[in-house]
Amino acid sequence: MGRGINGEVLGKVPILDPKKWRKEIHEENLSTEDLNKRLSKETMRIKPKRKYFEKRKDGFKIYPLAYNPDSTTREEKCKILQNMKMATEILRKW
Repeated sequence: MGRGINGEVLGKVPILDPKKWRKEIHEENLSTEDLNKRLSKETMRIKPKRKYFEKRKDGFKIYPLAYNPDSTTREEKCKILQNMKMATEILRKW
């Protein structure tokens, strides 16, 4: 692989098949720049999970969010509601 490309880079995107990418890198002699471009195109469809709430040992953190009843999915609504309930319970205990 010699050009600064290793399994660690490919492992950051668990949905992609590292064996397939290693084979393409070797067969097409891809540079780091070319590989980054291809990986970017391939992973554009992969959206990270939104984080609304983080429980901490000394309390919690609520991340900024926007709610629109027309565009927020049912799954997101349920997650927001669950996190708000958890935050309320923590506040009641104090």
